[in-house]
Amino acid sequence: MCHGLRHSKRGVPHPPRPPRAVRVLGRVHTDLMQIEHGRYLVTFIDEATRFAVVAVFSRKSDSAAFMQQTILWGGVQTGECVQRVRHDGGGEYVNNKLRAFYHEQGIQMEPTPPFTPEANGLAERHNLTLQDIALPMLADSADAARGLPALGRKYAEHAFIYANDLHNAKPAASAVVGATPHEGLL
Repeated sequence: MCHGLRHSKRGVPHPPRPPRAVRVLGRVHTDLMQIEHGRYLVTFIDEATRFAVVAVFSRKSDSAAFMQQTILWGGVQTGECVQRVRHDGGGEYVNNKLRAFYHEQGIQMEPTPPFTPEANGLAERHNLTLQDIALPMLADSADAARGLPALGRKYAEHAFIYANDLHNAKPAASAVVGATPHEGLL
């Protein structure tokens, strides 16, 4: 018996999962978060490359058109088709417009159970990473030598988009394809 590893009375622990094949645009993860009053950030992340696309909208309902455009754009750029989309069960993702589009494109919806943000972990983690980059950029933007104040929350959408650009350009250890998300997708 290994030190610190306890076996149940019934036998041995579960065997490790075999690595699964992951392909570009095989599964994408998406989420929506509010970045300031009346402004929402929608994320679209490829599971294989970790390449992310973000957009800012004033209405949650605009995310459906963003999803359609981004799925079609990804197909044109890579020659691959999105097979599955993982998202929370919010109305911005579970609606007749997207259901019809997914059915037409042969895409399987993977809504997560209610009140389980951990089930959509890749998108949730990406949102936190963007916050960890964008909010300090805004807070540290003041230049006392020139008498310039910090930019403030009204520039939050620009900071989040820039933070996502930085994410796509830096090496991603969790990516299965490509050294950087950008190299993996394009």
